[in-house]
Amino acid sequence: MGALPAGRAGCRAAGGAGVTSVDRRDAAFADVLAHIEKIEHLYRSHNDLHGRMRKTAMIWGCGGISGRFGPPLQMDRVIDLIDQSSADPLAFDAASKVVARLLRQGAELPSEVSAFAAGVITGERKRPIRKGKNAGAYIARDREIACMVEIAARHNLHPTRNDESEHRDSACDVVAEAMQTKGLSPRSYKQVKDIWLAHGGGD
Repeated sequence: MGALPAGRAGCRAAGGAGVTSVDRRDAAFADVLAHIEKIEHLYRSHNDLHGRMRKTAMIWGCGGISGRFGPPLQMDRVIDLIDQSSADPLAFDAASKVVARLLRQGAELPSEVSAFAAGVITGERKRPIRKGKNAGAYIARDREIACMVEIAARHNLHPTRNDESEHRDSACDVVAEAMQTKGLSPRSYKQVKDIWLAHGGGD
């Protein structure tokens, strides 16, 4: 685990009396770093992440819904797979198999799952074309990056800043610095900001 840079220890929570902008930034940094350490395995190898998703897809496509070849399928995992299916062809294939089996079983489906099934049947929901090697492996990573920006912003930090600004006190700056500390990517302000905006930041 990476050590905190000098001056990061002893952070005070945002909102207390006498809290300065440096205190807020330090507290945000500590929270983001703690979050990274919880989910660091997602970042170490995108290939491994994609491989786990492939294995999950195979299990679900071969009876895993009932628990025969794996743990019983939970509906929130189906919804998560459907979310990934918009960008990853493997996730689309797995989601299609899972939803087809649920339909055959007459299962009660949440609106997200029903909408996916209807889109596939009508052809409105099409299998995506993979852009780059293991493109879908970045979906979970980018969601966590966006989540970390939100965590940092809770300390009264603005999510982004003017690109030409000299200060580095935005939530995206904090996340980029924390990623650098852990030796992970993305590690630049621009990369983090682009991910944040792509996930609806600023709406």
